[in-house]
This record gives sequence, structure tokens and C-alpha cells, in this order.
Amino acid sequence: MAPDWEKLSKEWEGNDFGLVAEVDCTGAGSPICQENGIGAFPTLLLKKNEEPSSLYHVYKGDRSFNALSKFAKDKMKPSTKPLIRS
Repeated sequence: MAPDWEKLSKEWEGNDFGLVAEVDCTGAGSPICQENGIGAFPTLLLKKNEEPSSLYHVYKGDRSFNALSKFAKDKMKPSTKPLIRS
């Protein structure tokens, strides 16, 4: 899975909506994992920059690049909010 994850990370590099990253939950990243309830590895979570820190999309699908990329593109679309006119 690592090569596909790295490829996905490069695809999303510099994106305004979010990023693809990894955290080592056994090292310095342990507090981040504890705060987010991550207890099994690997755990794949996706969060858009504009969403609250507590809102994650948990990924449980196929671990191929194509499947990961489709999930990210589906979930990382910019939000569209209705324009309210009075």
C-alpha cells in the first residue's frame, strides 16, 4: 500500500481542500492518534480543510491507488452552499 499512498500524496500536494499525509502512531505522532481514536494500523482517515477537526471520513475500501484516489476525489470536492437571497 505504501507506494500507492505516496503516489496519492503527490497527486494531492498543494491542494487547497486537504492533504494526504501519514502519521507514525508509535512515535512522535502518538498524541494525534490518541486524540482521533486511532488504535489499529493502518487506519485511513480523510478530512477536508474546511471541516471541523472532529469530522473525518473513514476509508475501508480497496487499498489500490485507483480506489484511494477515487475516494479522495469524491470526498474532497469543494463544498457548495446555497446562496440565500432576501
